[in-house]
Amino acid sequence: MDLNTLVKFIINDCKLELVSRTYFIETEVLSIGAKLPLEYYIAISLAEKINLRTLDLIHIAYAYILKDKIEAFVTGDKGI
Repeated sequence: MDLNTLVKFIINDCKLELVSRTYFIETEVLSIGAKLPLEYYIAISLAEKINLRTLDLIHIAYAYILKDKIEAFVTGDKGI
């Protein structure tokens, strides 16, 4: 069984709803053209404004992207 099949099974079996899709942004990184997932682009944009670790920044970026679909952001991470 491949990974995609397993993930689809888990989503269906747990009656989960996929509310996010990956979108890409074309930008430059170190003067080199790059295609980045939107959440990475947002995380990079926030990095200088808020002092969080990489994975925390990505969680915040996802919450921002999904702000119209979520009611709250709950974490036990004291850094956030």
